[in-house]
Amino acid sequence: VTTNTILESNKTTGIICLSDLHVGAHNVPEGYINLPEYTETEINRRLDKIVQTISKKNWSRVIVLNLGDNVDSYRKMTTSMSHQLPCIHTDKEIAQMYLRVMMRFMSQIKRIFKDTSYYSIGSGNHSGSWGWLLDITLSQQLKSIEVNSYVSNNEIDSIDVNGTSFVYLHGKSDATKGQFKGFPLNLNEKTQCWFNDFFADTDLKLQKRKVILKGDLHQYSINSVSSFDYINCPSVYASSTYIVSNFGKTPWACAYLEVDTEGNYTSGLIRE
Repeated sequence: VTTNTILESNKTTGIICLSDLHVGAHNVPEGYINLPEYTETEINRRLDKIVQTISKKNWSRVIVLNLGDNVDSYRKMTTSMSHQLPCIHTDKEIAQMYLRVMMRFMSQIKRIFKDTSYYSIGSGNHSGSWGWLLDITLSQQLKSIEVNSYVSNNEIDSIDVNGTSFVYLHGKSDATKGQFKGFPLNLNEKTQCWFNDFFADTDLKLQKRKVILKGDLHQYSINSVSSFDYINCPSVYASSTYIVSNFGKTPWACAYLEVDTEGNYTSGLIRE
């Protein structure tokens, strides 16, 4: 399915902002803080927490929106090949693990919500085109459980839900895309101007009301200006040894939105 428009309904649409999974990441034990191991069991436990929370929601449809960096590395490095990572898994092991945890997660959601879709930006400074290829593979597997999917070829894309455009991106690309600096946690004047210029020049067909959903920084924040809302979504992985050493420890979390029939939304967090 390649449409980016969700048709109006008389019930609420849920958007699960699944950001920065970093499957295959390894937390070295010699850091400033002893972080828990990020195993397949732990990833499934966190995703199960998301499923348990949304199972109580009275949503008519669910969109799982993957905001990038779905895997942590390629050949034990970020896809720019400039930053080595403490990986203990091979690329094949990471790929197989990612597909297992995502099919398990999506199958659980599909059993709860008949109308379930999967959208992915297919980008990221850690995952790059390797992550895009894995989501293309995932989209083929999702056909077996009758889940519609769309994996973007672009760094920024959008979904329209009941008259509101949800513009989604990772927030930082690999070096081949030319973006060497990510967008900030909180909106500033320079970033506001950048997005307003983008809206004026893009070929995307956007509604008057716009909400930007981005990942990358593993933290949660919401800023609003007259032309759009700017939401930085937290990470399911949370903190690495590098993050703790340079920025401090952040807990894992998953943001979600509830969009009503008028395109208005409320936001929430799933965390521990």
